[in-house]
Amino acid sequence: MNNKSYNPAWSFAKWWSKYMPASDLTLNLILPAVLMLPVFVFSQIKNQDSFLNLIICGSLYFIITGYLIVSNVNGKRRHKTILFSKRFSPLKEMGFEIENRDNYWGYRGIYKNYFFRIYYNWNTKLKRQVDFSEITIQLSFVPFEIRKNKFDVEKIIQLNKKYKNNWRQAKIYEINFGLSFIEFHYPFGVFTSFQNIKTSIDEVLRIAREENLIPISEKELNKLIKDNAFAHGPAIETFQEAKNVIQN
Repeated sequence: MNNKSYNPAWSFAKWWSKYMPASDLTLNLILPAVLMLPVFVFSQIKNQDSFLNLIICGSLYFIITGYLIVSNVNGKRRHKTILFSKRFSPLKEMGFEIENRDNYWGYRGIYKNYFFRIYYNWNTKLKRQVDFSEITIQLSFVPFEIRKNKFDVEKIIQLNKKYKNNWRQAKIYEINFGLSFIEFHYPFGVFTSFQNIKTSIDEVLRIAREENLIPISEKELNKLIKDNAFAHGPAIETFQEAKNVIQN
């Protein structure tokens, strides 16, 4: 009997990486076109003036494309520069150091026996966030295994259910578990302070201890990332694109 679980999200991710363009510029040009196509078709059905519909949809296309390109460029620039700001630089006093792998920038280090990665992500996953930026804090641990090289996916599903936000808990942050990490997503805005970052780190640490997660060394973690960066590394494009430079 084959106990290997089917994960549709992972299948879609592999399909996307295989067939979708790797270039940010190309993606920013294609995505608005895909979004505007049904709008144009609907407008054409309602209004037979093809020229007017083309002008309106074309204008919207260029506005959306321009916004995406500018946001992406500024986001990638800030992904690096914000690490040197007064809100992030105190992390050095906690033992963290700046990590740079190609276009990926962030802090990494051992804190209270656990390996952390902390970085700025301009494409937030937060559902309640109006802005599009967040601080991502990733604590890594030894994966749960049913047997050698067979991860306990059901355990991860249970942990995600346990810490999932619901309508009764209007938290501004979100927590999710991967096969070998906890990710803490905290919204980043004008009023975000270093104390917010520090408090978030302590909360992730509290959860790791409460769930009896076993610390993993950076060397062992890098082996997992080299084997499957999508499952074990930071889910940000700059890191995923730089996974080939990770050393043992």
